[in-house]
Amino acid sequence: MWRFGVRLPVTSRLLLPIYSTWTGWTCPACRSPPPPGQGQLWIDALFGLGQSRPLPAPLAALAHEARLAGQCIWAVDVPSGLDDHHGRPLGACFYSQRTFCLGLYKRGLLQSDALAAVGQLERLDFGVPNWVLDMVQQPESLPRGVTTADRTTAPWPEPPSAADKYGRGRLLLLAGSQRYPGAAVLATAGADASGAGAVTLYVGPDVARRVSDGYPHVLNAAAALSPPLESGPLVWRQLPDLTRHDAVLLGPGMDYAPFVAHAWEPLQKFAGLLVLDADGLNRLAATPESEAVAWLQGRCGPTWITPHIREFDRLFPNCCHGDHAERAAAAARAAGITVLLKGPRTAVAAADGRCWQLLEGVPTAARAGLGDVLAGFAAGRGAMAVATGDLDHGQLVRAALDHLHAARQLVEGGWRQPSPPMVAEHLRQQGE
Repeated sequence: MWRFGVRLPVTSRLLLPIYSTWTGWTCPACRSPPPPGQGQLWIDALFGLGQSRPLPAPLAALAHEARLAGQCIWAVDVPSGLDDHHGRPLGACFYSQRTFCLGLYKRGLLQSDALAAVGQLERLDFGVPNWVLDMVQQPESLPRGVTTADRTTAPWPEPPSAADKYGRGRLLLLAGSQRYPGAAVLATAGADASGAGAVTLYVGPDVARRVSDGYPHVLNAAAALSPPLESGPLVWRQLPDLTRHDAVLLGPGMDYAPFVAHAWEPLQKFAGLLVLDADGLNRLAATPESEAVAWLQGRCGPTWITPHIREFDRLFPNCCHGDHAERAAAAARAAGITVLLKGPRTAVAAADGRCWQLLEGVPTAARAGLGDVLAGFAAGRGAMAVATGDLDHGQLVRAALDHLHAARQLVEGGWRQPSPPMVAEHLRQQGE
C-alpha cells in the first residue's frame, strides 16, 4: 500500500494529515509510488465523495501514467479526480475498470462524462432499510435509479382476459417517408412486439408495401385515399379519425417539414396518448420554444416524448442546465409531459416530479434504428394502458428497461452489436 499524505481543512485553525494507508500487518506500505503496468490490481480509496479540486501533482502524474499503461484499477465509492455530483473529471483522474459505490449510487457517476472513468458500476449495500432512507429530507427531488431487475415491479398494463383486439390497445403510426421507409418498418416492429391489439399505419403506398412485407396484419389507413397519399415527407391530408385510437406515435423517419399549426390541431385535441419521436419532435422544434411548450401544455391528453440529446436541445434550448435527469425533469415540468431522454444512461421524468434514471446501458447496442423500435414499443404499451384505463407514466420506464434487457440478452448471447430487428424480435419473445 502506497501512503500519500493529504492535508484537509478541518477547522479554520487546524490542518490534520489524513493518510490513505491501511496499517494491517498483511499489507506492507510502499515507500514510493507503485509502478503502473506490472500486473497488480490497484485499489483506489484515496478521496471518495465531495471532490472539488484537481489531484495533487504527484497523484495527477501517477494517474496519467496508469492510464497510459492500462493499469487495472478498482475504485472505492468514487474514482480519485472525479466530481461525483456532475460526473466531470477535475483534471487528471484515475480510470477504473470497476467502481464500488458504498450505500447509494452517486448520480454524477451515471453521467456520460464519467462513464469512461467509472467502468462497471456496482453498489455495496450497507443494509440500511429503505424506510430509513425515505425519512431523510432531501433538498431537491432526486431521481430513482432503476435496473433491469426492476422490470418485475414496474407498472405494466394488463388487459382483461375477455378483451378483444380493440380492447388491447389501438395504435396509429405516423412514420416513415420515401427517404426513410425503414423507420416505419422498425417502429411497426416495436409496436407489434408490444402486444397492442390493433396497429394501424398512415403512410404512402411505397412505405406501406415495405411494411406489409413483414407485417401483413398491420393496416394502412391511407390506402383508400384518392389521390394516394404522396411520397416524401408525410403530410396529414384527410387524417383519419383519431378518436378510433388509444395512442398515436408521430415522428420516426418522417423527414423534415415545417410546423403547420392547423395540421397539428387534431393532434392537440386528441384525448388519447400522443408519443412524439424523431422528426415529430424536430417539426415542433421549428417553432420558438415558448410556442412549442405552449402547444404541449395545450394538449387534451397525455404526451410522451422520446428524444436523444440533440433533439432535446433543439426543442428545449432553455433546459440546458444540470445533468441528464435534471434536464429531463425541467422539460417535463415546463411542458406538462413525460420525457424519456435517451443516452448512455437514459432518464425518464414525469410532469408530477417523479424521475428515474437507468443505472445500466449496453454501449455496443447504440445503433441507428433502435430508437424507432423503442418508440413503437413504448407507444404500443401506452395504447394498451389507455385501453385498460390504467395509464401510468412509470410505464415508459418499463418500456425503456425492457428495451435495454432485450439488447443486453442478445449481447450476452454472443451478438456483440445486435441489429434493431433482432432487438424487436427479442422484445416480442419476452412478451410471450
